[in-house]
Amino acid sequence: MKAFGYMRGEQEAEQPLELQEIALSLSADEIEVLIAFLQNSKMRFAASCPTPGQSHLHLRDWWKDWNTTDSDLIVVYDEPGARKQ
Repeated sequence: MKAFGYMRGEQEAEQPLELQEIALSLSADEIEVLIAFLQNSKMRFAASCPTPGQSHLHLRDWWKDWNTTDSDLIVVYDEPGARKQ
């Protein structure tokens, strides 16, 4: 698992930074939304022929209540076993 992100205000940056750690501050309802989004992403990747490193899904496109003050979460498909430990 790898996590990437941008510095606040640098949404147009070419390459995201690899993060060592992430912290999520979520309500119980938001945890349910996150779980549902991740499960939906898994199902959609399993049902298609995703391209590793390019196929991705955005929380902002999936969650009807998402707004511009919320952070976006992007799930990028990676081939199982492709990463070195």
